Amino acid sequence: MNELALLAQTAGAEVIGTLTQRLNRPTPSYLLGKGKLEELIELKDDLGSNLVIFDEELSPTQLRNLDQALGVNVLDRTGLILDIFPT
Repeated sequence: MNELALLAQTAGAEVIGTLTQRLNRPTPSYLLGKGKLEELIELKDDLGSNLVIFDEELSPTQLRNLDQALGVNVLDRTGLILDIFPT
């Protein structure tokens, strides 16, 4: 998480909160379980964040679903790195 926070700061983001989850089997739609997704939505609202960054690679479907569920931009680690070092 420390490395991801440093990458986010390099990209110009301010890290205001973190949330972790361990899953034996990620859900295909959101990566997160339903309860953890609800917890993330509440945390995002409480902190007033406008960006959520995942330390996992997300599929295009997961990115789209999370964007819609959270109502803010969502990046995975790869997207964050590409934001820092555009090709």
